[in-house]
Amino acid sequence: MGKYLLKRVGQMVIVVFIVTLLTFFLVDMVPGDIVINVAGTDDLTEEEYDKIYHDLNLDKSTATRYVIWLKNLLHGDLGYSYIYRRPVWTMLKEKIPTTLYLSFLSMLISVPLGVIFGSISAIRRKKPSDTIITLIANICNCLPQFWIGIMLMLFFSFRHNWLPSIGFGWPARVGWARHIKTIIMPVLCVSLGGIAGFTRQTRSAMLEVIRQDYIRTARSKGLSRGKVNFKHMIRNGLIPIVTILGSRIARMLS
Repeated sequence: MGKYLLKRVGQMVIVVFIVTLLTFFLVDMVPGDIVINVAGTDDLTEEEYDKIYHDLNLDKSTATRYVIWLKNLLHGDLGYSYIYRRPVWTMLKEKIPTTLYLSFLSMLISVPLGVIFGSISAIRRKKPSDTIITLIANICNCLPQFWIGIMLMLFFSFRHNWLPSIGFGWPARVGWARHIKTIIMPVLCVSLGGIAGFTRQTRSAMLEVIRQDYIRTARSKGLSRGKVNFKHMIRNGLIPIVTILGSRIARMLS
């Protein structure tokens, strides 16, 4: 077990290293003057330009800048945001509680609904309800979340003015009514993809269980459809779903 965990951790470190390396070099290849992009204006004095140029280590090679960035990262220094004029880690610490909160709410919605829809789709395989659920799940699974968010804002905020597009606040600060209005769209946006994913995964797991011998044995014994579905099929079909849910929770908290 220890050898397996060590192997997995080693693979994770290699993957993270490759991703950061590729991302760093791809960002470096973006056209335009980085100094002007960072400053947000081309109306800079020579001293201001040189200061930003030096602060970004642009006077060094790309490989050297990556080594410096990696060294700072290992020491917990995520750098400084020139857009917000604040340290990156300070900004992340402020957003982590909100992110975890919205992720938790999304999980509470997406898991039960995904399991319900996936179970219905598997039990009623090749019927109209299965076709509709599978089609909607596949469509929602393919839609990028940023596009879903834009469409929700366009419909609920800009067109009908039902919900605020910005301004998240905790209940103690803005009250429950305002708080609920501010989280409806973010939670819905994140939950749609989760519902679609758990629906597909539950359907696949349930169809695998349906083919098992003990399901045919239970039916041959004359057990009712409800008892076979809920006591045998769903209970055993949820085993891989619980495993996936555990990995997602661990990834959310890491």
